[in-house]
Parts: sequence; structure tokens; C-alpha cells
Amino acid sequence: MGVPLVDLSWVDSKVVRISSSYKTEAFVSKFLDKCPVLKAGEHSSFFSVVPCSSTESVCLGRSGIGPPFFYMYTCLFADLHVSLPFDKFIMDVLRALYVASTQIHPNTWASIQAFRLLCDVMRLHPSPFSFLSYYTSHPAQPVSWHSLIGQSGSVLFNSFVVSYKIFKESFVKVIVRPEATTYFFDEAGWSQFPLYWTSQPRDFKEWPRPMGGADELEILSLFDALPRKLPTRRLIVHMPNWRDGRPLRVCVFISAIGRFCLLSSNTCNFFAEIMAQKSPAGPNILDAYKGGREKKASQHRCLRHNKRLERPR
Repeated sequence: MGVPLVDLSWVDSKVVRISSSYKTEAFVSKFLDKCPVLKAGEHSSFFSVVPCSSTESVCLGRSGIGPPFFYMYTCLFADLHVSLPFDKFIMDVLRALYVASTQIHPNTWASIQAFRLLCDVMRLHPSPFSFLSYYTSHPAQPVSWHSLIGQSGSVLFNSFVVSYKIFKESFVKVIVRPEATTYFFDEAGWSQFPLYWTSQPRDFKEWPRPMGGADELEILSLFDALPRKLPTRRLIVHMPNWRDGRPLRVCVFISAIGRFCLLSSNTCNFFAEIMAQKSPAGPNILDAYKGGREKKASQHRCLRHNKRLERPR
């Protein structure tokens, strides 16, 4: 999985012809200053983010000697809050689909991020099985950017952007340092996900649900109860707030889901109840959330009352 094919005749020529606009160290540094891409902590030394040469395309593989690497679109960091190193869920999704990180269209990346976020909100452990159960995969030939298609009647999220066109020239090269070997490669030397574009991404009409275990089935039962076509962009906007993990931010997040997704109060209560059951904060989250809703309702009643008083008689 870590060794790419050298011949790129199987890749759409439109992909092969595109080079990166990030060709200088200064341009890459400017981007990194505005948008940190590495998670803080011991893993921050795992990578070097470097510019691309004018002869590199995003589907280029490793040839000859040299450290392993992969490419990343800058919009994944700036718009979708993807960070390095990938967690197990993302690596498992990439491996299950048998695609590289840049082989997935950004709208599909947005769905992955939104799914993981909602799992975090409900204190569930996301799995590729539970995510892929809502999608079909029909890779194009010749190989191009790959998009998952929501199953009829079970489309979890709408598109992050209706037409995501400006991402194709904006990619950087991520070099994997020796310190990351045990994290990204198994004992046999195979990478945990495809570093380079693959000629045969996974093709499936329906991911078989019976393959799931108890954890996956719990996720499916909860996600089956949610409304369809949740607004991906509105959810992902709140990812930085959610990562703070504070009850107040949690309440803001639930309220945002209710406002922007046009969810009923029952659905918002559904999120709050699940979080109260699974969060260490427990009842504090639920009490704070309900208290916030009652306070807002009281403010709205006062506002409507004042407007009635201000009306000319």
C-alpha cells in the first residue's frame, strides 16, 4: 500500500496536468502561519510540510529512494479543520476505500469530518463501517477525484460546497519523518492508509450492515434517528469550538445545530440527552443546555411583549 504505481496512464489527464501553486518555502510558510496543520504534542515532529515543484502533480507517487510522502489540499486544513497526523478513523476510511488523501473530493472529506464530529458530540467511537453504511462508491475510469454518493433516502449530509473548484491547484507535500514510522507503518512496512493514488478504489453499491459489531450498530441506530441532509458547512464551522470540550461550548454547539439545521426541539433534546448519558460532565451538560433554552425562550417572550407595547394604538 505504501508503494505507488509509476505509470500514470490510468489517471485522468486533467489531474496529471495540474501542478501546485505552492512552489516556494515562503508561500508554504505564510500558509502555515495562518493555518496550523499539525496537532500539538509529540506527533508534531512527524512531518515536514514543503512546497511542490512545477513538475509534481497530486497523483505522483514515490519512485526510487527517499522518504515516504503524501500530498494534502490546503482547503482540507483551512476549510474542513483536518489536522495531522490523521486519527485511526480517517486512516481506516482511507484504507477501506483504498484511496489516498487527495484522491477524495473535498465534499466527501467534509462528510467524513461532519460524521466524526457528530460521533464526538454523542460520545461514540466512529468507524469506517458505520460511516460507509450510508454511502455508495463508484470510482470513475480513468481515475479522478473520488466522491461518495449518499444512498437513496439516507443522505446524511448535504454538500459542503455545491461546486468545489478552486482546490485543485492548492496542495502541499507532506514528508513523513522517521519518527512516524511506527505510527504510519505496520511491522511488514505497509502504510496504514494509501499514501499515493491508487488505480482501483473500492467499488460498492452498499456496505453490508451485518458486518458491524455492537458499537457500530449503536452508531447506526442513533444516526438513523437523525434528520437527513444535515448542513455540513454549518456543522464543520463549529469544530474548533467543540474541541474545547467545555459544557458552555457544548450548549452553544447544540443550539447551533438546532438553529442552522432547522431541527425540532425534540431533536435538539435528543442530542443533549445522549451527551448527558455519555459525557463525564453528565447532568451538568443537560442542565446547562435546558437552562440556556429556558433563558432564551424567556428573552424571546419579553422581546415580543415589548414590541406589542411599542405598537402605535
